[in-house]
Amino acid sequence: MRDVLGEVVITGKSKDDRLPLVSVVFLAYNRREELLVSLHRMLIDSGYPPDQLEVIVIDNASVDGTVDAVRSEYPNVQVIVNSCNVGASGWNRGFAIARGEYILILDDDAYLRPGGLERAVNAAEGERADLVSFSVVSSSDQAHRLNDDWQTGLLSYWGCAALVSARALRALGGYDPNIFIWANEVEFTMRLLDHGFCHLYLPDVYAIHMKERIVEFDRRRYLVNARHHGYIAGKLMRRTDAAAIVWHVAQHALIDSLLHDRMAVAAVKEVLVGFRTGLRHRDPVRPVVSATYRRNFRPFAAPRQFMRSPLERVSPKRGAETADSQRAERYAEYFSERAGFYPPGQASLQL
Repeated sequence: MRDVLGEVVITGKSKDDRLPLVSVVFLAYNRREELLVSLHRMLIDSGYPPDQLEVIVIDNASVDGTVDAVRSEYPNVQVIVNSCNVGASGWNRGFAIARGEYILILDDDAYLRPGGLERAVNAAEGERADLVSFSVVSSSDQAHRLNDDWQTGLLSYWGCAALVSARALRALGGYDPNIFIWANEVEFTMRLLDHGFCHLYLPDVYAIHMKERIVEFDRRRYLVNARHHGYIAGKLMRRTDAAAIVWHVAQHALIDSLLHDRMAVAAVKEVLVGFRTGLRHRDPVRPVVSATYRRNFRPFAAPRQFMRSPLERVSPKRGAETADSQRAERYAEYFSERAGFYPPGQASLQL
């Protein structure tokens, strides 16, 4: 509502308690229609005070009319066009000009449910958190959390939607341009925790991702992740931890080539290529951060933790169970033993 001077006042708050300015930074690439939906959801339906929202779209050289459509339908939205597709580091141009105390990072096909942004900001203020991550669901199946398909816990986040403080982005400089896409969130979170910042997981805030669930083995994603995990090990991990991670990722590749797709063996080369590149940009994190990831980030784990024992393979008692269900039990045990890093409810981490 407006007071007698015509200023916008947030109901239930004094002017001194007004919600902080938030910069919503979208990264767009050839998803014109999805982006227009996401813009509407955040500008019109979010419930956040419009005068406390700054919206920026970074376009990664789309060829589907994205830029013209945004400028036509949302003339108050800032649009910056990259000359080529630079991947996730395209967000950095938006981070550089954002004026908000907090920056909401969004894919062009993602948005928060109404009220979610205000809850996230209030939680960040209350917990002094510099990274807030959410529950993520597919727009086609909002009953199933994508976080359960790929558990990031407090050691990473789903990159389609996250809230980051401006002070953290000033300290970290945004996403590493050497990671085009996938695993950029892990690298960013490691550096964030290394700087002593706090990551808050807020599962009661939902991000809607206009994508189908990935249920089949994705060869390209698998190989790219292997390369980037090798890069992260070479760049950020302590030497002993880095060597262990490269070995573990290579072992996973050999096993997955037998279980899922024979092309997974190519990930052995990819992790070594990534590791060599990471060494050229070496900037290791504190030992406690490196050790935490080696021991607790699932893609870095030794594969033997998830393999069936010889007894399970031959025991009649286990005969009714499939190999997949037995491996699923191993994964459940892994996450259960590390509930502090993979919490079922709201939790935070600061190292």
